[in-house]
Amino acid sequence: MNSLFQDWDVNVGNPKGRAVLVFWRLCRAIRSLPGGLWLLGSPLLLLYVVGVEWIMGIELGYSTRIGTRLRLYHASGLVVHPAAVIGDDCILRQGVTIGYRQAGEGVPVLGNNVEIGCGAILLGAIRVGDGAKIGAGAVVIKDVPAGAVAAGNPAKVIRAQQA
Repeated sequence: MNSLFQDWDVNVGNPKGRAVLVFWRLCRAIRSLPGGLWLLGSPLLLLYVVGVEWIMGIELGYSTRIGTRLRLYHASGLVVHPAAVIGDDCILRQGVTIGYRQAGEGVPVLGNNVEIGCGAILLGAIRVGDGAKIGAGAVVIKDVPAGAVAAGNPAKVIRAQQA
C-alpha cells in the first residue's frame, strides 16, 4: 500500500498517471489475494481492463512487476508485456512498447531510475541498467548498461556512464 502513495506523490500534476497507477496497484493487490478470494474483486479487475486498457489505450496488465514511484507521462499508447519487469523510480512516456520479439522469447527487464523517451520500443530478453536513458523513438534490442544513454534504430549507446 505504501507504493500506492509513493506513485501518487511522484505523479504530482499528472492526474492521468495518478489514476492509472492507483487503479493498477489496487488491481495488483486484488489479483494477489490467496485462493479464490480475488474473484470478489473481479468487477474492479474488469473495470480496469475496460477503462485503462480499452478506453485509455494503456496496456499495463496488473500482472506486470513494477517497482515503486513509477511515473507515467502522457501514457497513451503505452504497451507493456505482462512478464516485463520495471524497477523503482522509472519514467515511461507515450507510445512506449516493452515486449518480446517472438513468442516464447524473454522480455525486457528495466533497472531502477530508467527513463524511456516517447515512442521508444524495447524488445526481447534485454536488460536496461540502473540510471539508463532511452531516447525518443529508439528501438532497443540489445542490453543497455547502467548509466548509459541509448538512441537510434537500432539503438546504440551514444554516451556511457560517466566515472
